[in-house]
Amino acid sequence: TYPDRIIKSGLLSPDVFPNNIAYQVDVLESDGDSITHLEGVGDRLFVFKRKSLTVINTAGQSGEFIESSMPYLGVFDSRKVCKAEGGIAWINPSGLFYFDGNSTTNLIEGKFSATTWSGYSGLDTAHSSIGYSEKDRKLIINIYRIAAANYGFVYDFKTKSFFYMSNTLTSTTGTAYTSNLVSVPLIKELILGEVDNDTSGDRRVDFKKWSTAPQASTTASGIGTGMQIRTKDLDFGEPAVRK
Repeated sequence: TYPDRIIKSGLLSPDVFPNNIAYQVDVLESDGDSITHLEGVGDRLFVFKRKSLTVINTAGQSGEFIESSMPYLGVFDSRKVCKAEGGIAWINPSGLFYFDGNSTTNLIEGKFSATTWSGYSGLDTAHSSIGYSEKDRKLIINIYRIAAANYGFVYDFKTKSFFYMSNTLTSTTGTAYTSNLVSVPLIKELILGEVDNDTSGDRRVDFKKWSTAPQASTTASGIGTGMQIRTKDLDFGEPAVRK
């Protein structure tokens, strides 16, 4: 196997991959890492590994070439990358990154400290995922999606702000596998699929849809969980004076 190799298809033959060195691209081979996801944006191919990101430009007259290679921008798996706002977005313990077609921005800057963000351990596991809701221009970031811990954040492109979410895409105790978040064309719905781990019979596949409509939230005993709103310190310009 070649964990660093990309194989190109032949001209006008998208389903044919010749066994020829001319159609092979080795990306930073022998670096002890392997490719986890490929994503194309315009004339660039983003090659994600666990610990790094390499951008290949395909617009060269003599063929593709490596445009840049950046450490610490890799992803654990394909669930951490999605198309968004004409570009792509991805998450890892270093931040929430967005490439708009020209440059890359870490959207957590000025919103989260590096220590706080990297402390969300689910970002570097199979439990986290990211998706883009085209309807309301929001990135949905699941940090953890298991019965014991189900939370994440939503990033709003319109207001350039984050808000916390809990139990938004609920997961049952028996859930074994979940897909990535997928945006369905035409209807512009963001969905995911999950499979239970019941091995006694046929496994059931459930599909869940992201929605901004208000939902009832209760604890296991049926008691409403309520809501908590946190603001900055409101001192009316006089922080040392008791109000």
